[in-house]
Amino acid sequence: MEGVANRRTRTLVAVILVLVVSGTARAQGSADCNPLERQLDRDKLALTRQQQSIQQGLRDLEEWTKANEEAQRDALLRGARLVADIAVTKLERA
Repeated sequence: MEGVANRRTRTLVAVILVLVVSGTARAQGSADCNPLERQLDRDKLALTRQQQSIQQGLRDLEEWTKANEEAQRDALLRGARLVADIAVTKLERA
Protein backbone atom coordinates (compact mmCIF):
# COMPACT_ATOMS: atom_id res chain seq x y z
CA MET A 1 0.00 0.00 0.00
CA GLU A 2 2.79 2.39 0.91
CA GLY A 3 4.66 1.73 -2.36
CA VAL A 4 1.61 2.63 -4.41
CA ALA A 5 1.08 5.79 -2.36
CA ASN A 6 4.73 6.76 -2.83
CA ARG A 7 4.51 6.28 -6.60
CA ARG A 8 1.29 8.26 -6.78
CA THR A 9 2.76 11.02 -4.65
CA ARG A 10 5.92 11.22 -6.77
CA THR A 11 3.86 11.27 -9.96
CA LEU A 12 1.64 14.03 -8.55
CA VAL A 13 4.69 16.03 -7.52
CA ALA A 14 6.24 15.69 -10.98
CA VAL A 15 3.03 16.76 -12.72
CA ILE A 16 2.58 19.75 -10.42
CA LEU A 17 6.18 20.83 -10.90
CA VAL A 18 5.85 20.66 -14.67
CA LEU A 19 2.61 22.65 -14.58
CA VAL A 20 4.02 25.26 -12.23
CA VAL A 21 7.23 25.70 -14.17
CA SER A 22 5.59 25.78 -17.58
CA GLY A 23 2.76 28.07 -16.47
CA THR A 24 5.06 30.50 -14.69
CA ALA A 25 7.59 30.45 -17.51
CA ARG A 26 4.91 31.24 -20.07
CA ALA A 27 3.55 34.06 -17.92
CA GLN A 28 6.97 35.63 -17.45
CA GLY A 29 8.55 34.79 -20.77
CA SER A 30 12.29 35.15 -20.72
CA ALA A 31 12.18 37.90 -18.11
CA ASP A 32 13.94 37.68 -14.78
CA CYS A 33 14.26 34.00 -13.75
CA ASN A 34 14.99 34.68 -10.08
CA PRO A 35 11.31 35.05 -9.12
CA LEU A 36 10.61 31.86 -11.08
CA GLU A 37 13.37 30.00 -9.26
CA ARG A 38 12.18 31.29 -5.90
CA GLN A 39 8.62 30.21 -6.69
CA LEU A 40 9.87 26.81 -7.78
CA ASP A 41 11.80 26.46 -4.51
CA ARG A 42 8.68 27.43 -2.54
CA ASP A 43 6.60 24.96 -4.53
CA LYS A 44 9.14 22.19 -3.97
CA LEU A 45 9.12 22.92 -0.24
CA ALA A 46 5.33 22.88 -0.16
CA LEU A 47 5.26 19.57 -2.02
CA THR A 48 7.85 18.09 0.32
CA ARG A 49 5.75 19.13 3.30
CA GLN A 50 2.66 17.66 1.65
CA GLN A 51 4.48 14.38 1.05
CA GLN A 52 5.59 14.29 4.68
CA SER A 53 2.03 14.93 5.79
CA ILE A 54 0.74 12.13 3.55
CA GLN A 55 3.39 9.74 4.87
CA GLN A 56 2.51 10.61 8.47
CA GLY A 57 -1.16 10.04 7.69
CA LEU A 58 -0.32 6.62 6.24
CA ARG A 59 1.74 5.72 9.32
CA ASP A 60 -1.12 6.85 11.59
CA LEU A 61 -3.61 4.85 9.55
CA GLU A 62 -1.45 1.75 9.80
CA GLU A 63 -1.13 2.22 13.58
CA TRP A 64 -4.89 2.73 14.00
CA THR A 65 -5.65 -0.29 11.82
CA LYS A 66 -3.38 -2.46 13.95
CA ALA A 67 -4.95 -1.16 17.17
CA ASN A 68 -8.42 -1.77 15.73
CA GLU A 69 -7.53 -5.36 14.76
CA GLU A 70 -6.22 -6.00 18.28
CA ALA A 71 -9.39 -4.53 19.81
CA GLN A 72 -11.56 -6.72 17.57
CA ARG A 73 -9.58 -9.81 18.53
CA ASP A 74 -9.87 -8.91 22.23
CA ALA A 75 -13.63 -8.32 21.91
CA LEU A 76 -14.12 -11.69 20.20
CA LEU A 77 -12.15 -13.48 22.93
CA ARG A 78 -14.16 -11.76 25.66
CA GLY A 79 -17.41 -12.63 23.90
CA ALA A 80 -16.37 -16.27 23.49
CA ARG A 81 -15.41 -16.46 27.17
CA LEU A 82 -18.76 -14.97 28.17
CA VAL A 83 -20.66 -17.51 26.07
CA ALA A 84 -18.55 -20.33 27.50
CA ASP A 85 -19.14 -19.10 31.07
CA ILE A 86 -22.89 -18.90 30.49
CA ALA A 87 -22.90 -22.41 29.02
CA VAL A 88 -20.93 -23.79 31.95
CA THR A 89 -23.22 -22.07 34.45
CA LYS A 90 -26.31 -23.53 32.75
CA LEU A 91 -24.77 -27.00 32.68
CA GLU A 92 -23.89 -26.77 36.38
CA ARG A 93 -27.47 -25.79 37.26
CA ALA A 94 -28.93 -28.63 35.25
